[in-house]
Amino acid sequence: MKNKLSFLIVALVCSVMAWADCVPTLHEGDYVLRLNGTKDLTTYQSCDVDNQYQVLGLALEVGDLLTVKNVVYGLEDGGASANFTYNKDNGVTCKTAGTYDVYIKSNLSVLYIGSAAAETTYYLAGNMNEWSATGAAFVDGKVVLQDLAAGDHQFKVTDGQWNKDGDGGHEFTTVDSECSTATTTTDGDGNVVFTTYKVQDVTIEFADSKICVKADTEKPADIEDVYVIAGQEALLGVDWDGNAESNKMTVVDGTATLVKENLTLAAGTYLFKVVKNGSTWIPDGVGNDSELAIEEVGEYTVTFTYIIGEESATAVAVKNGEEPQPEYVTVRFFYADWATVYIFAWGGSDFGTWPGKLMTKDESGWFAEKILKGSNIIFNAGEGQPQTIDITNVEADLCYELGDVNDEGKYSVVVNEMCQLKTSVDNNAEEAKVMLIGNKLVVTINGSANVSVFNMAGQMIDNQMATGSYTRNLASGIYLIRVDGQSYKAVIR
Repeated sequence: MKNKLSFLIVALVCSVMAWADCVPTLHEGDYVLRLNGTKDLTTYQSCDVDNQYQVLGLALEVGDLLTVKNVVYGLEDGGASANFTYNKDNGVTCKTAGTYDVYIKSNLSVLYIGSAAAETTYYLAGNMNEWSATGAAFVDGKVVLQDLAAGDHQFKVTDGQWNKDGDGGHEFTTVDSECSTATTTTDGDGNVVFTTYKVQDVTIEFADSKICVKADTEKPADIEDVYVIAGQEALLGVDWDGNAESNKMTVVDGTATLVKENLTLAAGTYLFKVVKNGSTWIPDGVGNDSELAIEEVGEYTVTFTYIIGEESATAVAVKNGEEPQPEYVTVRFFYADWATVYIFAWGGSDFGTWPGKLMTKDESGWFAEKILKGSNIIFNAGEGQPQTIDITNVEADLCYELGDVNDEGKYSVVVNEMCQLKTSVDNNAEEAKVMLIGNKLVVTINGSANVSVFNMAGQMIDNQMATGSYTRNLASGIYLIRVDGQSYKAVIR
């Protein structure tokens, strides 16, 4: 086992302070550990995130400088100290080229640097090898999965142990998007996920704690994903069968539905999940099943609904002989250059012929209107005036702002997650435009701004300082984009 404590630098500040008192001078996206004054090796997220600052197998040359932000530290002699020079004003300078493991405690109080032993081996562990922590060893930084079958694939990179129950293992899930040819996402357990549609050789590369996935993940036009509801036998006739033909959902315009009629159900709570293509469970993991509550025994018609890309499905049970109660959601819209705003709706609410119903502002300053849940809508400025694209199957209270114009002359929309009208934003974020072109995220910036992308599990999948513009291809799902602290929500169907 390599010696992780061979070189020790102890912080004089924060060593006896609580975590919350330790980082008032750090802001989200600030570097924590930096190489040679320019390359950010780790970045701070937030006080309520369990930050893990570690860079394993870091190759250093003579003269390379490691700097820890906002930490005043001293030097305690250790076994590897001869390989580094300490300067309290500059940082730690490498004297002997080599590969080192770097760890920073989550309270930023201690920095450890230890030589990475030559025998350290990293492994690919995933559903392709029954999640063995020592499943497939990386050789020369690569694992080649020969003749990998089509389907959904999940994995992590380990050092031979799982990082749980205090066993000291380390797991890696950061994907290098510039190197990868595959479209990847992360699931609720932090696994890297990619989907293939044909048998092929897939290469996974691992270096500097980052993963590169080289695979063809383009979906052929003639292949459709299959969604099935799986759950308890009392609800679905079979017990947790992700391939049951009787529980296969029908997909229309990005929404999958399944209707089960004349079900005799006792009072209680019934559990279920969505299964994609027979192997991907939504949501993934244990103890997070979707629930259907039945208050009294009787015969019911149950409708399951899953919006493609969301985190889970919903179910509505209507007792036979009873009429279902309509559900409403509130949509809000704002664009300062439109003096009047109309909402046109179909597939649920109906506000008459084009341009629809004139909207009025609510107390928050947004143009607001209640619509039937699941309706399709278009915001427009009136007859012969600009309009948005079709916004389909609206299932929740949402606030929309205008994006850019597409080739048809229609405006895209951006979901304002906080439902707050922007009045003033520091730096250049007030000039930022966030839009989706297909599955590509495009952020246009007047100047420079820090752009962070998170999935709905709260995991950061990218963070960088962008100048002029930022682009990234994203898989289907829901994402939170932050531009210099301003939040946006993006949904890719």
